[in-house]
Amino acid sequence: MSPKVADSVKKLRGTFQKSRSNPLAPKVEATDIGPPPDDLAADEAAIWFELAEVVNPLRIAGKPDRPIFALTVGALALAARTKKDRRASANQKIRTSQAAAALLREFGLSPTSRARVSSAPHAVTVDALDEFLFVPGSSGN
Repeated sequence: MSPKVADSVKKLRGTFQKSRSNPLAPKVEATDIGPPPDDLAADEAAIWFELAEVVNPLRIAGKPDRPIFALTVGALALAARTKKDRRASANQKIRTSQAAAALLREFGLSPTSRARVSSAPHAVTVDALDEFLFVPGSSGN
C-alpha cells in the first residue's frame, strides 16, 4: 500500500479528484515559511533562507510545516558538518545524507519529487462548473 498523498500535492500534480479527497482533512493555507527561529546556528540560518527561497514560491507549505522545515534544515546542516568531519565514518556520512534527502523530498526538493510538483498560483479560483456539478455525499467522479 502506497503512502497517502495530501490533496494539496495532488492538486499541484494535476491528479486531484474531488471524489477521492478527504473532506475532513485539515486545511492549511499556503504561506511563506517565514524567518528562521532565533536559536538556529549561523549555518542552519543560511540553509533556512536558501531553502525558503525555493519552497515559498511552490506554495505548498504553511505555518504548521515550520517544524518539519526546521528538521530539514537541521538534517542538511548535520549532513554538511558530517561530510567535513574527518573522524566521521563513511556510514555516518551516508546516513546523514540519506536523512536529509528524505526530508527534502517532503518539500519537492529532489529531482524526482520536483517532477511531481508544479508551482501553484498565488490566488486559488474555484471552477464554477466543478462546484455546480459536485454534490456532497454523492459517489462523485
